Amino acid sequence: MAELVNRHVESMLPELEEYSKNNIFSSDEIRLILRKRSMFEYRCQRRIVKKTDFLHYIQYEIYVDRLRFTRCKLRRVSGAAATPNSFAIVQRIHRLFRSALQKFKGDLCLWLQYIKFCKVRHAPKKLQQAVQDALKFHSYSEGLWVLAAQCDFERDDIDSARLTMMAALRAHPKSHKIWLEYCRMELLHVDKLRKRYVLTVAPSKKSNRTHVDEEKLLEGEQFSCKVADQIYHAAAKRIEDVAVHVSFLSLFLRFSFAQKSCDAVYAKLAEQYPDHPVSVNARCNRPLASQTMWSAAVRAERECDCDQLFRAALDESPSVELWEFYCRFWFAAVEHHRLRSNTQSLETALRQMFTACQLALDRDSVSLSVGRHWLDQLLLTGHPAAAIKVMDSLLTKYSDCEELWLKRLQLELSQPDSKFAELVEASQKSVELEKSPDFQAMCKLASA
Repeated sequence: MAELVNRHVESMLPELEEYSKNNIFSSDEIRLILRKRSMFEYRCQRRIVKKTDFLHYIQYEIYVDRLRFTRCKLRRVSGAAATPNSFAIVQRIHRLFRSALQKFKGDLCLWLQYIKFCKVRHAPKKLQQAVQDALKFHSYSEGLWVLAAQCDFERDDIDSARLTMMAALRAHPKSHKIWLEYCRMELLHVDKLRKRYVLTVAPSKKSNRTHVDEEKLLEGEQFSCKVADQIYHAAAKRIEDVAVHVSFLSLFLRFSFAQKSCDAVYAKLAEQYPDHPVSVNARCNRPLASQTMWSAAVRAERECDCDQLFRAALDESPSVELWEFYCRFWFAAVEHHRLRSNTQSLETALRQMFTACQLALDRDSVSLSVGRHWLDQLLLTGHPAAAIKVMDSLLTKYSDCEELWLKRLQLELSQPDSKFAELVEASQKSVELEKSPDFQAMCKLASA
C-alpha cells in the first residue's frame, strides 16, 4: 500500500513544481496540498475503503483545480492553463472515479456523478466509455439508456443512437420514457436536417422562389416525420394507455413540421378513448394547441372555441375529472392574460372562469383543488362576499378540510357582524382546530 501511495505522490511532483515556479501556490500551500493528498491516498488504499473516501478526495481536487484556475486568471499566468501539468488534476479525478467504480460497481449514483463530471469537463470519449460501462451493470436503468443515446446523438452519430434506443427497447419494451425519448430524438434529427438544408443547400438554389416552393423542397422523405410516426404507433400498440397518446401529442406540437402527426394522434384519441376525460381535454384544447403567438383578440376567439368544445363534451359525458379540466383551462387562461397585462382579455377570462366554476359547483363536481384555486382568485380580485358563499358550499362537501375552515374563520373575522363563535362551534363537529397556531391567533384576535 505504501509503495503505491509513494508512486502516486511522486507523480505529483512535476505538477507542484510548476505551481511553485509560476507562483500559483506558495511553498506552505504546496506542502499542505501534498500532505492532504497523501492522507487521501492512504485512505483510498485501505483494505476496507468507503465510498466517501473517494468522494472527499475528488471534491478536494475539484476545489484545488478551481483555485488554480482562478489564480492563473487573476495573475495572468501566460500558458499556465494549457500546459500538460495543468490537466493533471482532471486526470487524477478520472483515475479516482475509475478506482471508486471498480470497488462500487453497483452504485448507480456514483456512475451518474462520474458521467456528470465527464460532461462538465467536455470529455466525450470518456463520457461514452463511462455510459457504456455503466450499462453493463445497470441495464435496468431507463435513464442510462436514454443518456447513452443522447451521447451518440450529440456526436452527430444518429445510426449509433438508433441502435442504442433499439437495444433499450429490447430491454424495456413497455417503457413509456424510452419510447418518448426515441421519438424526440428522431424529431430533433429531422429538425436539424431541415435547418441545415435551409442554411446551406437552399440559398444556393434561390432564384424567384416563394415560401410555398421552399416548403415543397422540404417535403422529401428525409425531412418528414415518418420514423417518428412509426415509433408513436409502435408505442401505442405496446402500451395501451391514454397518457401515451397525450405525451406524444405534446411532443409533436413542439415541432411545426409535425402537423400531420398531431392530426393522427387526435384521430387515435377520438377513436380509442372518445369519453376518457384526459382524451376529451386534449381534444378540447386543440384550438390553442399550436405554438403560434397570437394577438389578444385572436387568442380570445380561440379560447371561446375551446369553451364551446368543453361545454359540448360536458353535456355528453359529465364527470368530476372533466369539470376539473374545464376549470383548470380557464385558470390557465387567466394567468396567461394576467402575465401579459391584457386588461380587457383578463376581465373576459375571469368572467368565464367564475362561470365555469359556478357551473361545476351547481352540478356538485368541484374538486377540492379547484375549489382552493377558485377561492384564491375570488379573494385576489376583491370578492370576499362571493368567496364566503363558495366556502360555505364547499364545506358542506369537504367538512373535514382543516384548511377550508381556517380560511372561513379568517374571512369571518373581517366581517362587520361577525359570527365567529358560531362558526367555531360548527367546525368542532368535523375537525379539531384547537392545536392550530392560526386558530389560536384568530381566537385571541376575536376576544380582544
